[in-house]
Amino acid sequence: MDIDEAKEELAQALALNDRLESVYLNLNIIYAYRNDPKSMLNNLERYRRILPPDSRQAILVDQQIEKLRSEL
Repeated sequence: MDIDEAKEELAQALALNDRLESVYLNLNIIYAYRNDPKSMLNNLERYRRILPPDSRQAILVDQQIEKLRSEL
């Protein structure tokens, strides 16, 4: 399977269940590999919406979002 196929399968998984945290994380790996910060930001913003507001993961994602915004 190549990266495009993996990305498509991950997108299909999110279409079925948008609460799969591992899918968002794997998509971000693909976007980072492709050097696509806009897609990374969009993906992280979607991921952030499913996280409990004060969770450790939400705080980490917020930090990543702010870093990406400052770089765009």
